Amino acid sequence: EQGSTFTLTLAVGNLLNVALTKPQLLQTSAAAPQQSLVALVGFHVLVVDDRDDIRYLVQRLIEQVGGITQTAADGRAALECVARAEADKRPFDAIVMDMQMPVMDGFEAIRRLRAQGFDKKIIALTAGAMLGEREKCLEAGCNSYLSKPVDGHRLIELIAEPAQEEPAQSMAGHSKETPQTESAEAADGSPQAYRILVVDDSQ
Repeated sequence: EQGSTFTLTLAVGNLLNVALTKPQLLQTSAAAPQQSLVALVGFHVLVVDDRDDIRYLVQRLIEQVGGITQTAADGRAALECVARAEADKRPFDAIVMDMQMPVMDGFEAIRRLRAQGFDKKIIALTAGAMLGEREKCLEAGCNSYLSKPVDGHRLIELIAEPAQEEPAQSMAGHSKETPQTESAEAADGSPQAYRILVVDDSQ
């Protein structure tokens, strides 16, 4: 199909010696985490999304506060990344999972992860604002829920918070774990490394 084509001509005159200014980026919630007191120094994050722009956005949010990121494109790829991380003795400490994706959606990926014994934090990230969406995510095995558009400050806070079970959460075939309350510092006082998986395919 051929879309519409528009042509615009502007009579701007001679631009020689005209001072040019750079555009200013709007300060949105997605660009705000660098102002937060919460830091993710040492957190290793895997961003999973079939859209380049969403992967870039989530990467930027996490890297602005010290996180390190990797990427994948769908739920099945996320499972493979988690398996490789376990095999390499470098498991992820958290997952941020978009619930609607091609190949394998977030609900199925989470169920499989929980069945395989993944007991770390999982945060649901979804564009759905329908009644009961939060409960559905928690029942699938998520610890927390965040709707779009992404609130950068809240996303970072949820990643950094100690993992705690939600009252509505029900993991089929997976027993509840004791909330993680360990300090973000290792015994020697150095920052403890965290690895986080972010999964999203917002349209």
